[in-house]
Amino acid sequence: VEAIKRTYLATTQYARIPMSTHLTKHYKSPNPAMNVHRQAEPIATDTVYADVPAIDDGSTCAQLFIGTDTLVADVYGMKTEKQFVNTLQDIIRRRGAHTGLISDRAQVEISKRVLDLLRTFIISDWQSEPHQQHQNLCERRYQDIKGISNRIMDHRGSPPSLWLLALQYVCLVLNHVALQSLGWIPPLQAVPNSDSSGTNQSTTNLTMAPSPPILLN
Repeated sequence: VEAIKRTYLATTQYARIPMSTHLTKHYKSPNPAMNVHRQAEPIATDTVYADVPAIDDGSTCAQLFIGTDTLVADVYGMKTEKQFVNTLQDIIRRRGAHTGLISDRAQVEISKRVLDLLRTFIISDWQSEPHQQHQNLCERRYQDIKGISNRIMDHRGSPPSLWLLALQYVCLVLNHVALQSLGWIPPLQAVPNSDSSGTNQSTTNLTMAPSPPILLN
């Protein structure tokens, strides 16, 4: 009994109790939050803008995502701010469902579509106060990423239209560079393991299925 209690305390219970004990055919996943890898850290996000379209896809802005514990950085190009929900889906598909989303209360970041997506994958959300940019970790990390990107472009004489490729390149490099704040390991190696998942219901068997590992290029 004690082992079962400890198991419930150490695992998540995101599965819903079935409507019936009889096996039925399902056409839609009853527990979509359990079908994705889970990342045991919140993620901060912010939108950055450019003066010229990106050379590769014509993006005029980008969405930056930063892991609050590991500082893993990802950036996705956007042609309009309304594509934020698509970038959020991309980061979940690539890195997994994080425990929380930190943003600055931009309307596209708290829209109904975003809230529906967060509800589906059981992701909490938190917004910084107006004019308090320091509350969003993404703002500080972007200063480093932007500074390095500008120096690379200036040093190579790159045209302004390469801004998105420069940001993506810098994020890729920083994700593989060891940081003292992480105990001198790269951010990608500091990514916490996913939470075990258990179905908290007394009428069915307890299921614990570990998520598949992330494949890194």
